[in-house]
Amino acid sequence: MHYLQTLTETNHRLLTDIKILLDFVPNHTSDEHEWFKKSIRQEKPYDDYYVWKDKIGMTRNASGAMIPTPPNNW
Repeated sequence: MHYLQTLTETNHRLLTDIKILLDFVPNHTSDEHEWFKKSIRQEKPYDDYYVWKDKIGMTRNASGAMIPTPPNNW
């Protein structure tokens, strides 16, 4: 937080036209995050916090036919 405050104060002091944009992505977590670990173990309520798919599998298309799905190895 100190770095952000220093950056904005310096920017204002120098009267630059530089705009500061923060990018916050709240829907991403590490595979080391406790929620992720609990979701892997299918612990409630974390079991549906992530979308789990087989690495290679099959799914149905709009007409109901089975088609292969691409790998999903995250």
